[in-house]
Amino acid sequence: MKTEEKTIYLISSLDYNFPSAAKKRINSYALAIEASGYKPNFCTFKNGLIDFKKNEIKTINKSKSLIEIYKFLKYLNNLFNKEQNIRVLLYPTSFIVFDIYFLIYFSFRKKIKIFIEVNEVRRYNVSYNQNYFISLSNIKTFFLKFLYILNDLFYRFCNGHIYISDKIKSFYNFKSSIVIPILCNSYPEKTKSKTYIKKNVFNIGFAGTIDLEKEKMFIFFEACDNLIKKGFNIKINLYGYFPNQKKFYKTIGNYSKFINYYGVVNSSEIKQTLLLDNELLILPRGYSKQNYYGFSTKLTEYLETQLPILTTDIGDTGKYFKDGVNCFIYKYDDIHNLEIKLEYIINNYNNINDVTIGGNNLLKESFYFNNYSNKLTNFLIND
Repeated sequence: MKTEEKTIYLISSLDYNFPSAAKKRINSYALAIEASGYKPNFCTFKNGLIDFKKNEIKTINKSKSLIEIYKFLKYLNNLFNKEQNIRVLLYPTSFIVFDIYFLIYFSFRKKIKIFIEVNEVRRYNVSYNQNYFISLSNIKTFFLKFLYILNDLFYRFCNGHIYISDKIKSFYNFKSSIVIPILCNSYPEKTKSKTYIKKNVFNIGFAGTIDLEKEKMFIFFEACDNLIKKGFNIKINLYGYFPNQKKFYKTIGNYSKFINYYGVVNSSEIKQTLLLDNELLILPRGYSKQNYYGFSTKLTEYLETQLPILTTDIGDTGKYFKDGVNCFIYKYDDIHNLEIKLEYIINNYNNINDVTIGGNNLLKESFYFNNYSNKLTNFLIND
């Protein structure tokens, strides 16, 4: 029940035409706001005012210059001047200069109430080259860390903060805040199980940005290689962005004999592709401060396929995901434990349907956007 008419804007510098976790999360926020009876007005630096339910959106800004930022802020100001009681939910991206200018202009100068999504501790996203104390890369890293810490200071002047995990909430500990975990926009009404015929190829899929270090891919590759030497017939299917696709197979070396790399798959097709081509999905993420404070949105995408998931217990994962109940969990950086889990899943694949059912229940009860509709909207509109 609306006590007073308020206008909610979702603002970001992301490119809506590019499939990303950010795009999916903003869509979930928009659907949650809409479900509570408010219209979500969605505007991005790259695309202008858009309809979040459309897939293809025009691009208005290709440059990231300060002039273009200024023009866009003026454009937003004209939009905001037409409304009363505006609330803004800012979704930050790696274009940190935009976020800082936005906060300065609309929070300090225009006194608009701004809420911000906090889904990572950005200062931990970059690291120094340990081999060279003074280098061009380390100078760039120092500058980025400075910007990220500066950005954190501006976070304090927002009216509210939405955390993706309890871990990141404990890091910042801002007073006005709520936690909304990873989200999904739908869930399967009925649980379907997949069967596996032993000695056939057992396909294991990974989807998302392929960061070999962040995701600890080589430990995963080595574990599969060891099982193949024991007689298992395993293939790994990778879907997603890799910085230099031409050098991918050269980078992974001899592991290429059992790895297929498919590049970026359209977001509208990835769920079906994963389901048809794989028996198991994996998130082999190791420990780092970046991973500890974050919460991978891949996990909801995986759950939507109704395939069993094998993951590590990093960050908030253990709060929701339970080994043998709704997924399988192995100890990060423990290749022996990973091999044991993989061997168990392959040998017992046709008897683990209860885990798949548990995953579907988890998706519906903990991550469905509508569960957070009132919580999110009340947080944004209440003074």
